[in-house]
Amino acid sequence: LPALFPTSNASEAYKNTIQKEMEKRFAERKVTTLDNDDLEKYVGVYEFDYETMPGYSAEVSRENNRLFIEISFLDKAEILPESMTDFFLVGTNETFEFTFKPDAIEDSIQLIAKMYGMEMRATRSH
Repeated sequence: LPALFPTSNASEAYKNTIQKEMEKRFAERKVTTLDNDDLEKYVGVYEFDYETMPGYSAEVSRENNRLFIEISFLDKAEILPESMTDFFLVGTNETFEFTFKPDAIEDSIQLIAKMYGMEMRATRSH
């Protein structure tokens, strides 16, 4: 956050307001713990549907017992588990939600991202 808010009284007040709002939204969530095997099954590159986000992808990676997502327009960030399939990320303006849906018929996993007032679907490509 320091890079977003140069030092001044106004920026300090704005930063504090944003931090309190983020902390409030984080407190509304319940983080659970998943083991590495559970997290590993979600690792990969997901291609978003052409109709909603043509040419965009998301890369999900695991570092130790933590899952991260990086989308073409979003820097790499940790996503926190609320359940076996539901994850979230508290951003400065909203909380992003990510759901992983295994598809037994297609033998693939779908990623449903709820962000910026939209629901976007992506399928793991590799």
